[in-house]
Amino acid sequence: MYRKLLIGLLCSYSISAVAQERPVGPPLPIVLHHADSFSGRQSDSGEVQELTGNVWLQQGNAVLRCGSAIQYLQTGFIILRHNVRIEQGDLRITAPVITYDPTIGMAKAERGAEVTQRHRTIRSQWAAYDIPRQELLFFTGVSYADDTVRLWTDSLRYFRRTEQAQAWGGLYVESLFHRVKAEADSFLYSPAEGWLLLSGNALLQQWNGTDSSASSRWLSAATVV
Repeated sequence: MYRKLLIGLLCSYSISAVAQERPVGPPLPIVLHHADSFSGRQSDSGEVQELTGNVWLQQGNAVLRCGSAIQYLQTGFIILRHNVRIEQGDLRITAPVITYDPTIGMAKAERGAEVTQRHRTIRSQWAAYDIPRQELLFFTGVSYADDTVRLWTDSLRYFRRTEQAQAWGGLYVESLFHRVKAEADSFLYSPAEGWLLLSGNALLQQWNGTDSSASSRWLSAATVV
């Protein structure tokens, strides 16, 4: 496959082609497949259902598993704790705590999360997954790694359907395939099509051979390879 690296002084770019509109219609019901025990109680927010032990919930093709969960029956809002996992096809999210709103299919992890999809791993301190749109958003201490690219940034958006990634707000990236290291303000990566786009104050180092410390040269942001 022909692959290329694009580096340009672009202040902004649109990725509307990969963004999907939220499906229209009522949300799918959330199904409780299993819990070792459950009980109900009243709270200031209304009736609450507490689930404990090997909790297994499902909404559509999204599977939620955890050690314990609290569901607010009036709103459907769920707090999942202890070894939380969300699985959808080949995508898996793990976190110590995840809050889930089944009315819009939104999962949030605010105490650290790891996302894996095949050979790709993304970690951050804060993450959100819009399940109907299959888009993930990451903030704070974000790291991204696949077979050829490693990235560190503070903000990243990942599109599950296309496997494209967008980062902004400052980043450092290494591409083993393109034999480059770079710093930039923003980043767009399409592994299926084999290109990277770095924009805004991009500083790039390219090397020959397999040793990144040898035969290197620095390229300006206006260079296209």
